[in-house]
Parts: sequence; C-alpha cells; structure tokens
Amino acid sequence: MCHAPCVQRSLIQLSLRFLGDLAYPPKCPLCDSFVQSRDSACPQCEPYIQRFRSDAHIELPGRIWISYARSCFAYDGRVRDALQAMKYSKRLDLARFFGREMASEAREMGPFDLLACVPMACARIRGRGYNPAALLSRAVAKSCGVPFAPGVLRRSRDAAPQVGLPREERVRNVVGAFEVSRAADARIDGARVLLIDDVLTTGATANDCARALSKAGADEICVLTAARAL
Repeated sequence: MCHAPCVQRSLIQLSLRFLGDLAYPPKCPLCDSFVQSRDSACPQCEPYIQRFRSDAHIELPGRIWISYARSCFAYDGRVRDALQAMKYSKRLDLARFFGREMASEAREMGPFDLLACVPMACARIRGRGYNPAALLSRAVAKSCGVPFAPGVLRRSRDAAPQVGLPREERVRNVVGAFEVSRAADARIDGARVLLIDDVLTTGATANDCARALSKAGADEICVLTAARAL
C-alpha cells in the first residue's frame, strides 16, 4: 500500500517535470527539433538511425576475453555526430539519450552484478573534464539499478589515442594497457560485469579491459557500447 507521503512525492515530481517541459520543451538529441518525449529521437531522424539487434563479432589475435558484445547503433551519420558532440563539444545531455537506449539493451543482456567503464588517460580527462564512458555508465546504472564502480579499471600505462590508428596498430596499442585497482579486487571476484564504452571499433580496448577483469576474478565480462563502427 502506498502511503500519502509517497503519493505526494510522486505528484511533486510530475509537477516539476511538467514545469520543466514548459520552460525547456523536449528536443530531439540528434537534430534539436521539438519532440513529445524527452531524450527520444524525432520521426525525421529515426529513418537515419541504424539499430543493432545482434551480438558484435570480435576477431582479434590471441584470446578473446569478452563473453559477448552488443551496441545500440551504427556509428554513422547523426549518431556519429551526436557522439562526437558528447565527447568533444561538452554536450553532456546526450549521455541521457544514449544511456536510455543502452539501459534497455543492458536489461535484456543482464542481470549483472557490476558496471565498469573503459578508463581514460588522466591527461585526457584533465583536458576534457570528463570521461564519456563514465557518463554513459552512470545513466545505465541509474536506469537499471546496477552498481557502477568507476574506479575498478585504470590504465597501467599511457597509450596513444586509438582514433586514426590502423587496425593492427589499434590492437598493439592497448595490449596490457589496463589493470584492476587493488581496492576493487573483492568487488570483482565472481562477479558478472558489464563493461561500458561509447564506440566499439576493433574491440581491442574492450578486450584488454576484459582481460584485466578476468584476471582479477570476474566470472563473466560482457560489453555494451552506444555505437559500433561499420
């Protein structure tokens, strides 16, 4: 039975949401046209969005530590522009849109004990001010009710950015680049972990993160990204 304070709280939340929509009408995150539901793509953008409903095929030299990986969209067109705006132009609001889509996928993939994200180099975080993968992870965690542990993974060495590197260089660039922090070992042991990132390209970065998680005792590591490179 719901008590009066609970009902009152719900009414207040609905009222605040209504007032917020009046002051700041919801817009399509991909083109800024007005929409009925916040953080939803408009009918004009939907035909230009390619959604994935299948696991990603990851082919790398050596062992694949990932159980399976999924992405919500193809990294193309308006989705690519939106992700780049989130990463490089401080469009942090876009994390809500992608996080909402990813949370729906995560619920189908789950259950999970823990969410982790691909960490950024400290210098890049200082320059950008945030880690896009962490923003997405927080949005997914909030929607799914799965704990997010941002400090579980860290970089064991600096590696050049993957953007622009050929496939072979991408793979070599991140070998042994990640490790699990000692303080996180107990949380990882026996856990089913969902690893979050923004874009899946070769899968080399995610696979090395999965290697570190598995070595620390994770029972299974799955990967979920907002988009997948074609």
